Amino acid sequence: MPFTIKDVIQLLEKESAIRGVEAYRYVSKILKEAKELHRQYFLTTGKTDHEQSWRAFKGNNLERLLTHILDKEVGALGLDGIWKSTHFKPTFTYA
Repeated sequence: MPFTIKDVIQLLEKESAIRGVEAYRYVSKILKEAKELHRQYFLTTGKTDHEQSWRAFKGNNLERLLTHILDKEVGALGLDGIWKSTHFKPTFTYA
């Protein structure tokens, strides 16, 4: 099973359970954990350049992770109607 943004969000949720609302401050730690998990998955594929694969994965998913954090926090403030209005349209889905 491939390593996806959903796996990174699970790492964030685990950190949220420990740190509460301060979890966003640990994005670097979460990404370090994600890199190791990505490497473990990558080794099973038989490919050779993990760093290149990781850079592409991180580049594609960092925006998604940050948007997920913002969605959660803005929703907690009760402003999700404004946040998800026509003024903000993410360029991706979590699928």
